[in-house]
Amino acid sequence: MIFRTATREDLPVVLALPADAGEERAEVGEAHERAFAAIEADARNELLVLCEPGAAGAVVGCLRATSGGRTPTGSTNGWASRAATRGSS
Repeated sequence: MIFRTATREDLPVVLALPADAGEERAEVGEAHERAFAAIEADARNELLVLCEPGAAGAVVGCLRATSGGRTPTGSTNGWASRAATRGSS
């Protein structure tokens, strides 16, 4: 598996990952475009996709990582992350 930086073209696949786990499928909308732009513009945030190796490189997961600020456990200057993979919620 290979991690790479997500692009706007990945948004439909990233939004479909929770749907693969039985959740309602979300269509890419203006709010998603704004959120992606905000993540992309903020050096403290990174949105990565997990791809199968090879030429096809199908996206099978995503990871959002945020540095600095407060983590969910309350510590500071750490990393917070959230991940989703095909077939998981």
